[in-house]
Amino acid sequence: MSENFEEYKKVVIEYLTTDAVTIFGNFTRAHAEFVINSFLDDVQSDLAILSGSFPDDLYFAANGKFVDAVRRVDRNGGKVRVVTLNNHFPSIKKLNELCQDYPKTLRHYAASYSGSEPISHFMVVDKKRYRLEVPHMPVTTQEESKADRRAEVCCNGPVKAHELLAFFDAVWSRLEKQQTQTQN
Repeated sequence: MSENFEEYKKVVIEYLTTDAVTIFGNFTRAHAEFVINSFLDDVQSDLAILSGSFPDDLYFAANGKFVDAVRRVDRNGGKVRVVTLNNHFPSIKKLNELCQDYPKTLRHYAASYSGSEPISHFMVVDKKRYRLEVPHMPVTTQEESKADRRAEVCCNGPVKAHELLAFFDAVWSRLEKQQTQTQN
């Protein structure tokens, strides 16, 4: 696995550095972690994430990639928006605390999904990079959140990124509207 994983990492780095339009897969938890961390290292001004549990070990692990990404986007005057669907995990509290530190940059909405069909979680970086998971049912435990998730990944796919952002923006607008109505 490690030899293949090292090769996988080299290919991903090459795709990132060359802004490759190649669509490739992420097939294991290690792949997911590497792609997510690479995207977080690279984000400059815009990050949108639709996540189930916003897993602590992916976003708030010792490497601090998510926090560094928020700081960078903040310095660049951009925005980070996160929608989570499973809001009982400890990482959600950390996310909300971070939102308080960066109120102009980082926003989070806790949503719920009551549908019976599996849903795709995704990340869009700077309106061109994306990671789109194969649809799966909501995760209810920390252990389930560590399972392998297959995903389609592209380092320069603005058309697909735009489609994902259109969906994200629709969800975001609805959540904003709900929050506004709740406050009134």
